[in-house]
Amino acid sequence: IIDCDAAERSYRRAWSDWFGGAHDPTGLVSEHNDLRYRCLDGVLVRVGSDTPEGVLQSAQRAAEICGTRVVVSDASGETEDALLQRLPELRVERVRLLTQAGEVLRNGCSTQGVEIDVEPVSASGRRELRRWVREQAISRTAHRHGRVAS
Repeated sequence: IIDCDAAERSYRRAWSDWFGGAHDPTGLVSEHNDLRYRCLDGVLVRVGSDTPEGVLQSAQRAAEICGTRVVVSDASGETEDALLQRLPELRVERVRLLTQAGEVLRNGCSTQGVEIDVEPVSASGRRELRRWVREQAISRTAHRHGRVAS
């Protein structure tokens, strides 16, 4: 069980402190290595009767903070075969499994080039928000022939 309000506070803090802007954790003088984060176009969240209370709501809040579109599929109302048939039209980059999934779904996602994320939802913003974004690293050389640019 996740405390959705506490999780959301952590998500917002992580977005403002880490994910919301570019930063250079290396601190090198001769090279700049900016990390920035871009929202995924779409993530399908698969839930079921075994999905713990508050988990879907917390996942949706994290996705909203990151600007990632979410599609929810309930395993109790949609078979894996039916989901795989409509997966191409959903235009998602990742399937987040918050319930048990069979080989049919796992193999089908792989065949269609859709990533599968099986990590449980975390109340920690630094752990959870990385599930909804793609990290980009931008490196720039700040020297020429060994002389650091000023």
